[in-house]
Amino acid sequence: MPYVTQETACQIHYDLCVIGAGAAGLAVADSARQNGLSVLIVERGGEIASVPRREPLLPVGSPHDPAHKTTREGLGGTLSIWGGRCVPFDPEDFSDRPGLGASWPISYEDYAAWVPAASALFEVEPRYNVATPADWPTLEGIRMDTVELLSRHWFPAELRDRLTGPNGPDILLDTEVTGMSWSDRRVRAISVTGSAGAVSISAADVVLACGGLQSTQLLLEEERRKPGRLRGASWLGRGYMGHLTGSISEITFRDAQTAAAFTYNARPDSAPGRRRFLMLPPDGPHIALWIESIAPGDPRHGSAEISAKTLLRGAPSGTWAAHLANVLRRPTEPLSGLRAAMRRARHPDQRFPDRLIARRPGPYRLAYHAEHLPSPTSIAALCPRPGPDGTRPLRIDFDYGADTIQGTVEAHRKLARALEDSGFARLELDPDDDVLAQRVRAAARDGYHQIGLTRMSCSADKGVVDEGCRVFGTDNLYVASASVFPTSSQANPTLTIVALALRLADRLVANQQRGTSAGSAVA
Repeated sequence: MPYVTQETACQIHYDLCVIGAGAAGLAVADSARQNGLSVLIVERGGEIASVPRREPLLPVGSPHDPAHKTTREGLGGTLSIWGGRCVPFDPEDFSDRPGLGASWPISYEDYAAWVPAASALFEVEPRYNVATPADWPTLEGIRMDTVELLSRHWFPAELRDRLTGPNGPDILLDTEVTGMSWSDRRVRAISVTGSAGAVSISAADVVLACGGLQSTQLLLEEERRKPGRLRGASWLGRGYMGHLTGSISEITFRDAQTAAAFTYNARPDSAPGRRRFLMLPPDGPHIALWIESIAPGDPRHGSAEISAKTLLRGAPSGTWAAHLANVLRRPTEPLSGLRAAMRRARHPDQRFPDRLIARRPGPYRLAYHAEHLPSPTSIAALCPRPGPDGTRPLRIDFDYGADTIQGTVEAHRKLARALEDSGFARLELDPDDDVLAQRVRAAARDGYHQIGLTRMSCSADKGVVDEGCRVFGTDNLYVASASVFPTSSQANPTLTIVALALRLADRLVANQQRGTSAGSAVA
């Protein structure tokens, strides 16, 4: 078994020590181990993922959710609450966007080379584009040929089997990293505490993969202990980003067939995919939009299945007759919903796409996932004094910024005009931009996507890690996390986290195969 004790781990000099057992840490560790490195994963949680033991300090009214909602500790980490949405970043994310104050130091081609392997880890075929029907209009600045794919399993079985099998990496659970010992620019060992007390574990390379906030916290502590050790420390914890999600509009298509093209479609040779509208302005937030059913209590959805459930639970006053009409129009539809519910109950280890049967042109709820533009006032920093357990908690001042909010509103306005002019669909939007901005800001909450805190850059005066994810000022300390993203894109970050983690693992293996590894000898 790969599970080891502190007593065993401290007797081995590993090729690679990975701190954190979430998506990034598992990807790095699995790839490095498959390529011959001796690897140790150190995880603060246990074998079953659970809520974190500590909370950051959040100001009253913060749009940042607490850690018990956003994060899990343990084997698999936050994969246990991940929605399963696989979406790659776009070429436009890697282009020059001078108004943002941040840019990627790597090319799209460098990144995209790792998307197929990341997709395979989540058991999805990397086909994120679909054909657009010939009779659909061309809308300037708006794409309708991309899909998000749904990973079926909460924790892919093949990956779990490799990690916990006899040839997997060593795994040290219920152990917290408290600091690092240094020899000039190199991390000589990490200090950990657990059931056996405090011990040191040595490794040739160390990867922080314990989530954006915790990785940032560890680096902030190292910089506090010796100011100037990390050359990119001026950016550490700054420019904290997430995403904006919500809905401020309804959409009605020209016909039901067009609406059906935007629902989840099960494909026999790939994971379920959902078509989206995609808008990628060079000077504003990138945004993806998709359709969902309107509120269950609103009979305009026309769904017999939803109406039957609503009647059973108690329909809102004045809607009973309309819901009953939906059921009588398609009386067998609720049975298909029952069969779907039974399938879900039989397979609790699997994800299933949202059930949306497009029987009508609309209306549908138009949901969005929008880019959070870098903001210098969005910060995570150490509190000046330790908490009751002796550690300094993070204080998070999370800010979306007016440009992000206004850019999201402007994207909706542009989409509404284009759809109306083409006759393809109609968007219902409040005519007052201020009202829309208030609705966007009211719905905007994050803390799940911990982006930008240790951002990647070509130099230490613009970021925290270099293009290889190595921390500036160090020789063997790396970060694998969404925190290295300089910009947040419109995409859910998990697929890109894993793509960059696999890219990092490949570089670490290549470096050590060139003779830099100290091997796995007993210390």
